[in-house]
Amino acid sequence: MFSIATTGGILAYQSKAPTRDLADKMVDARLAAPVTSDANDFIYIWNFSADYNAMPGLERIKAPMLVINSADDERNPVEIGSLEPALKKVKQASLFLIPASAESSGHGTMMSARFYRTALGEFLAKAPSNK
Repeated sequence: MFSIATTGGILAYQSKAPTRDLADKMVDARLAAPVTSDANDFIYIWNFSADYNAMPGLERIKAPMLVINSADDERNPVEIGSLEPALKKVKQASLFLIPASAESSGHGTMMSARFYRTALGEFLAKAPSNK
């Protein structure tokens, strides 16, 4: 159930299941699917990141940085404005925001490079060479 709430994208879910009946069927199918992840790994990941805070070290970053997020990211929602202060701490940071759409999938959008391939290619083309 966690993945339904945090990886999917509102517009994508609306496109896949536009009625309550279809939404219920989608949730039922997800809940009936076998769990393939190890519970101990999941607990370790969450415990490890519970008190992680990158903010104090951001000002030390000197390299250009491309921050990629999707407008429908449920785990890092754009609406709460937590990204802007972090971007200001990195001198050469820029943001590429993937618009929410029926094709995006919330936090899971990052798993599909088609959404940011061009922006990443342009960023890398401008990056200084270490030669």
